[in-house]
Amino acid sequence: MAYKTIMAHIALGQSNAELLRISGDLAKQYGAMLVGIGACQPMALVYADAFVGGEALVAGQDELDL
Repeated sequence: MAYKTIMAHIALGQSNAELLRISGDLAKQYGAMLVGIGACQPMALVYADAFVGGEALVAGQDELDL
């Protein structure tokens, strides 16, 4: 069986170096493409009469930055 794509779940807020090393080695061995997936809970924005400041949006983006 030939694998064309290997997907690795990237943990936010910690090093993924070992995971990426092993995943990369497997992808190379099988001639596959490596895809890294990282996700977090989206910020719930409730629109009433409230204003969401830029700081809240930046904080949400900072959580995604590795």
